[in-house]
Parts: sequence; C-alpha cells; structure tokens
Amino acid sequence: MDKLKEAFIAVLVVALVAGRAPALADGQAAADQAKAQAAVDAAIQEVKADVTAASGTFASDATPQLQSTASRFSSDSLNVENGLTAIGTFAESVALPPVALAKIASDLATAHTMKQQADAIDTKALDTCDQVAHLHDKLKAYLAFGVAANASQDDVLEAIKGMLRQGSGGDKTLDPSDVSSDLLQKLAQANTAASDINGFLIREAAADTRDSFYAQCGSFAGHFAASMTARFFTKSGQTWWAYETQIHGIARFHYSLKDVSAAQSGAPVPVKGELFGFADHFAYETDPFNTAYVKIVAGGKVDKTETAPAPQARGSAMTVAVAQTSPVGFVANVTGTMSPRDLTLNLTDSLKDFDPDYTQGETTAIVFSPLTNMLPVKTSYKLPYKNARWILDQFFGHGLTANISADTSRRIAEFNGSRDRPANQNDAQYEIYLDVCDPACN
Repeated sequence: MDKLKEAFIAVLVVALVAGRAPALADGQAAADQAKAQAAVDAAIQEVKADVTAASGTFASDATPQLQSTASRFSSDSLNVENGLTAIGTFAESVALPPVALAKIASDLATAHTMKQQADAIDTKALDTCDQVAHLHDKLKAYLAFGVAANASQDDVLEAIKGMLRQGSGGDKTLDPSDVSSDLLQKLAQANTAASDINGFLIREAAADTRDSFYAQCGSFAGHFAASMTARFFTKSGQTWWAYETQIHGIARFHYSLKDVSAAQSGAPVPVKGELFGFADHFAYETDPFNTAYVKIVAGGKVDKTETAPAPQARGSAMTVAVAQTSPVGFVANVTGTMSPRDLTLNLTDSLKDFDPDYTQGETTAIVFSPLTNMLPVKTSYKLPYKNARWILDQFFGHGLTANISADTSRRIAEFNGSRDRPANQNDAQYEIYLDVCDPACN
C-alpha cells in the first residue's frame, strides 16, 4: 500500500510540475520581454538627449557664416527625436522578441558612443580656419552617430518582416492585420527621421562648413606614416629587449587666404594644423634570462609568452573622433610657415596620445632552475612603449621642412626621412613619410 501511495504521489508531482511548466515559462518570457523593452526605452531616451545636445552644440559653436545652417540643423532635430519615439512605440505595439530588442538597444548604445566621440572634438579654436575645420570634423562624427542610430530602425523592420514570415508559415507570431495603419504611419515618421539624419541634417551642414572653410582658407592635407624600432643591450652587447611601433594618420595644415593676400611676394605665410591617427602595428620581444641573467637559468629552462598591445583594428575610420577615443590614438597640433618652395612645420601641444597603461608589452615566464631544485617559478613583467609624440618629435621637434612642387592641378609637399639615435646600451631607428597636397591629396 505504501508503495502504491508513493507511486501515486510521484505521478501527481510530475503532473503538477508539467502543468505549471508552461506557466513558469510564460512568466519568465514576460519578465525577459519587460527587461529587454526597458533597456530599449532607456537607450532611446539617451540617444534622444544626444540629438538635442548635438543640435545645441552646433548652434553655439557655429561661426557667423554658419548661423543659418545651425538654425536649420536645430529645427530638423525635432524630426529625429520623433522618429526615435516612433521606434520605441511600435517596438512595444508588436511585442518584439527579446533578442530583437537586445539588438536595438545595442545599436543605440553604439550610437551613444559615437556621440561621445564627436563631443571629444574641440571646436573652440583661436582662428576661423581652425574653428571651421574642427566643426566640420564634429559634423562628420555626428554623421557616424546618425548612421548608428538608424541601425536600430533597421533592426525593427527586420524583426517585423521575420515575424510576418513566421506567421505566413503557420507558426503564427505576427499576423499582417496586426500591422495597423497607425503603426505604418509611425514607421513612415521613423523613415523621415532617418532621412533627415543622413540627409540634410548632417551632410548638407557638413558641406556648408566645407564651403565656408574654402571661402576663407587654403589647406594642405594628406597622409603620413612613421615608425620606431628600439633595441636594448646588455653590457656584453646582447639584445635583451626590442620593440617596434608603426603609426599612420592624416596631416592637415591650413592657412588664411587673407594672410596670403597681405604677404609680400615670396614672404612666408603662417600655417596651422594637426596630425592625427593611431598605431597600426606593435611588436615586442624580450630575452633577459638568456642574456642578462644567464646564471639564474644555467642548467634549466624558461617557458615564456610575450604579448604586445593590440593596435587599432585595420579598416577603422581615420577620423579625429576615433583618434581621440582609441587607446592607441593620437592628435598633435602643428604650427609653421609656408613659402612658395617649402612647408616648415613644428609640433606644439598634443591633445591626445597613447594610453600608457594600455601600450605596454607583457612577458610571462615560468623558470625551471637548479637554484629552485627545478621547481617551476612563475614571474611576469611589463615594459613600456614610447608614445606617438616621441616618434613624431624625432622629425618635427626641431622643424620639419617639406619641399613643395606643383603639377597642373595642385601643389604637393613631401618629406621622406630616417633617423638613427644610438645611446648608452640602446639604439632606436625612426622613419617617416609625409605626403600632403593643396587641394587635398586623394
């Protein structure tokens, strides 16, 4: 009898659990849905605030020649905010899956990061050419912000299409009749907002800043690349540490057309600009145990791993915004003079350079030595890299002079150089190539 009772209770428990399982699953799904929707709502509010802030920044920083553009920029931002509201509204109305909501929130978070990159660009410069050039950079960064924000709308559209396809296939998730005319109207609003962000709101405003710049200024612009290879030696001349850094980026040097008109024939004209970019290669190698500390490991062995810092990902956008936010990015100001035959340039202050905590090589070693009875002893250490400013200073520190030539359509200034800097128990080789044009090189 007891066995029958136990069996009955077991069956009853199974039945109760089975009966509650759908309810438990439904409850968890509802919680997941609510959590994902809350994340989207928070992200939308954050990006809406970003749009408002971007509009205000442009309005306050615009030069007198750009006030009309700033006014249109400001009024159009309302459409963008309405579009973001629409995304949130119809995301709720069709109960998008948590996975789709998570993708929307992720894209909006990316957009917020892009806005922070744009904010890092200083537009409060001393002269009109500098200010307009930086404002143009900021607007290009806002364009990247807009593209990322619009990706959230694409996520919504793809989710709705997928749910409609599932519905027509028998696994009913969303019926076409559920897509109301109100929903379609909100979708149209979001499309309008997307058009505004990637249309007039940024591109035409950026074009206005470019036109304003070239009405008052000229500019040499192009690319540069530089490298440093360093080696450190023991007293007996063995290399115990070596590393290599390669950087590349954009060079821009502008001048006022008024200064050109005022200068006497052949007289130098002031130029001002910047170098910005990031490291695209690091190498690192150490061997102290077989050089400086041979006695410690004599008769034993060392197993070691060496890790160089990761460079900027290849294919990354070469913009001031990326350079100012990357741990291996740099932005350095430049001043100098322009004459008919050459361009002389000097570095001034660095607005941004490598993160010193990030740009370190790391070695982890496991030492087996007779001194430790061949028991493994683990040790690790980090060694620093010189920053971008150090590398550039080898050429710009005392003035770099690039010869100017001309073809049928533009002036070209080039410099190709190398330096060897030996010192006590170390040596470093530096190379640089600079190629800028007026108008800008392709």
